[in-house]
Amino acid sequence: MKTQVISGAQFPLDPLIGHFIHYLIITWGLILFTGNFIAATLIALGILFWLSDWKPSRGRQMVVGGIVLFIAMQWMAFSAPWLSFLI
Repeated sequence: MKTQVISGAQFPLDPLIGHFIHYLIITWGLILFTGNFIAATLIALGILFWLSDWKPSRGRQMVVGGIVLFIAMQWMAFSAPWLSFLI
């Protein structure tokens, strides 16, 4: 007796789950882009404040904060364990 496999059988929620995962990945990319943009802006403004002697201590804090944020965003981008099963 042969076992027949029904091809094309789908779980009814597969399209909904696919859309959810698609939007989750898009949102994740937007979060990473926004974080990197803010980090670059902090670094640029911090350097401007620091070198113009307008608020040098605040400028140094902004540069350090921007570098820390950039490192955190890169860590989030490359070590997101919850994304590994989606891709």
